[in-house]
This record gives sequence, C-alpha cells and structure tokens, in this order.
Amino acid sequence: MAGIRITDLDALGATPADDDVLIIVDTNENQTKQVTVSELLAGASAAETAAVAAQIVVQEDSSNDLFYLTFVDSVNGAYVAKTDSDLNYNPNLNVLSAPFFSGNGSLLGNVKADSALNASFALVAANALSNADDSALGVRIYGETTIDSDLYVKGVIHAFDDVLVTGTLYGDGSGLTGITSTAVTTTAEQTDAKILDSNGVHYLMLRTKQTGYDSVSTISDLVYDPQTNILSASFFSGDGSNLTNISADSATLATSVKVTAVTSADSSTYYPHLGSISSGNDNVNVNTGLTYIPSTQKLSTSIFSTANWEMYESANKLFFAYQGVKKVKIDSDGNVFMAGTLTQSASL
Repeated sequence: MAGIRITDLDALGATPADDDVLIIVDTNENQTKQVTVSELLAGASAAETAAVAAQIVVQEDSSNDLFYLTFVDSVNGAYVAKTDSDLNYNPNLNVLSAPFFSGNGSLLGNVKADSALNASFALVAANALSNADDSALGVRIYGETTIDSDLYVKGVIHAFDDVLVTGTLYGDGSGLTGITSTAVTTTAEQTDAKILDSNGVHYLMLRTKQTGYDSVSTISDLVYDPQTNILSASFFSGDGSNLTNISADSATLATSVKVTAVTSADSSTYYPHLGSISSGNDNVNVNTGLTYIPSTQKLSTSIFSTANWEMYESANKLFFAYQGVKKVKIDSDGNVFMAGTLTQSASL
C-alpha cells in the first residue's frame, strides 16, 4: 500500500465486513498497524463486559478501620456503585453502623441501642431478649432518652442511673431494692423492715389517717434511741398500769398511786404531800416545815390551829392564842400563865 493516499481508499460501507481492515497508528511505537473489524468489535465487547462484571475478586480483612458498604439504584442492570459515610462496617469490632435500623429484629441478640426513638423500636428490641441466651446484654440505652408512647418490656429493667417518670409507675414492685424517694405518692401495701443496729436518735413515722393512703411525717419530740431502749415524748397518755421502773419528775392525771407502809423503827424524816385543790388533778408539793418521823410518831410543824385557836412554840414556851390573841403560856418549868381567871369546876 505504499504510495497510496488515504483519500484514495474506498470508504467503508454502512455494514462493514468482518474481514475489512482498519489502519491505526501506534504512537508508542511510531508505526501503523492494521486491525480487522471483527477484532475491533471483540475488543469493544470485552470492555463492555468488564464494565458490567458478574463477579468481583474479594479479600478478607480484619483491620480496625471503617469500610463503606456499596449500593446501587436498582436490583439488576448496570449501575454505578455508590457509598454513604453513615453506612460503614468495622471488621475488627464486627460493628455495622448506621443512624437508623428498621425491620423485624426478633432474631437479634446482644442488641445495643444508643437511643430508642419510639415505642415500636423498643418493642422490637425487647422481643429480641426472648430469643437471646443467658449471656445476652439485652437492650441498653445510653444517654438521655425520651419515649413518647407506651413501652413494653418482657424482662427486667436494670437502671444504672436516675430514671425520671413524670406519669404513674405501676405494677408489681416486690423485686425492687434500694429505692430512695423524697415524696412517695404510690399506694404501697408493705414495707421491708430491718433490725436497727445503730444508736442515736431515730424519729418515729406519723400519718394523719388511720387507714388508707397518706404521706408519712416525723416530729422532733417523738424519738427512740435503740441503744438505751428509751422512747421519748413530751407527754404520754393512756393506761399505764403495766408500766414498771417509771421515773418521773411529775405525774399528771393520776387517779391512784401505789402506797407502801413504813415500819415503826424507821427514824427517817418524811414530808407529807400537799395539794392545792381538794379534788381533781393537781401537782403534789411538800413543805419542809411539816414533817413526820415514824419511830417517834411525831408530826411536827410550826403552828397547830383550829377554827379560832392556835398552838405554837416560841422561845421554849408554848402559847395558846384565841383569834390571834395570846391567852395561855406555859414555860419550860411548867409554870402556867393565863390572861383570864382560873376557875375550878366539876364539869367543863
């Protein structure tokens, strides 16, 4: 073909034959080459087949890195593979991550959820517990989470921090422990009582209603000390007939007291008890000027009196006075002095 110009060559027909030859220039080797139409079409078909590969070469990877999952626009055909930074997988941690998951999670085990957005998601996660083995972690919620509708849990709720319930929490709470509440508004039927092993002042719980539900209060005047077994209050009332070893500075509203007889050999000085009223309840008092000694049977005071007469001792002399006026005096020698006349009579 030397000396033939390209413009002198016959043009290809609308449908070239397979054995038609094309002249191409290889710029790398700086020479011309020929290729038949069939060879050119075979190369183009191979390139198209490579663009829509039915298989790809895969390689196992366990590195601690993020890999992004690919997806396409349809289930079949030739499409460009795409990725999203929010959809990734770490082969070292075996963690598949996405902002949200949806679908039937009943076969999932060891579910870990950073947040539950609604009750339907929480229900699916809770149902997974029924199919998990004993080592399953169950459903874990990290951080603050708001559940706007009903929450159904088949298993046990373990709270490692505060749980705020603005509505009513109801159900069987017999398994709850370590509960601390500043205000109890629930209808508790029973409380767990424990033996008190500490000393000091403890306050008794009080309520305004005998039955039914009511708040519990305390008062500083009603206390108990388990070390001394002393129950203290400002006042006690009721039947105290079975009380023993009572030590009281004052007794109020007592209808009877226990009396014990003393022997005639008792030389102690006793003070008769005095009251300011003739009946009813009153304080009990004594006067040091009024005494009694059982061994001598002497009742002593400064003055003995009747309606009009008084008898008293002064300067070792015994005086009899009528309406305050001295009438008779007897000195220590037995001498009798009188203001009136001494009259002898057979009768008085």
